[in-house]
Amino acid sequence: MDISPIANVATAITVLTGVIFGWFEVRHRRREREERAAFVPLAMVDDMMGGIVRVIWRKMERYVMHDRARSGSQKGWEWFQWLFVQLERHNKSKTSLRFGAFDAHREWKP
Repeated sequence: MDISPIANVATAITVLTGVIFGWFEVRHRRREREERAAFVPLAMVDDMMGGIVRVIWRKMERYVMHDRARSGSQKGWEWFQWLFVQLERHNKSKTSLRFGAFDAHREWKP
């Protein structure tokens, strides 16, 4: 009995399986790369949310500090405060109180 036809079919199935697996891996890696790219730079966050972050923190800071002192925990609003501090430290925003994002990014294209 000649097993070469069986070996040829097994080889074809193996190659086809490898190509399909590779195709799925490429799609997965592309999707993963797109997700990583979505973690935008601080300047982008500043442009998009900087104004509201600053306003909210300035209005809430006294309450947050009081609540932290009362509870004995520094956990309340910790990341919001961190974001405010980073935005203030690295202020590179193209927007301001007189120049909004709708003007600064008017020519934006996806």
